[in-house]
Amino acid sequence: MAISHDGATLAIGTDDGSIYLWDVASRRRIGAVVPDPGGALMALAFSSDDHNLYASAAHMPLLRYELDTRRIATEVCRKVGDGLSAADWRT
Repeated sequence: MAISHDGATLAIGTDDGSIYLWDVASRRRIGAVVPDPGGALMALAFSSDDHNLYASAAHMPLLRYELDTRRIATEVCRKVGDGLSAADWRT
């Protein structure tokens, strides 16, 4: 289990390797289950800017999950080229 530095997000890891993100204020789960990183989770930690979540599992020493949706959208748009505008992402 890990809590973001701003106290807004709680990350919980399970014995089957699933990671769940929770919005602390609303007590609701955020998004889908993060896929199994390699067996039972050993540790979870947020980066100092809360934009990444690091996970260590029994069969995977360290994985980084990007949590900053703006950076993710920017990177996807960059990779697909001029095919999608910022307005397209909002629809």
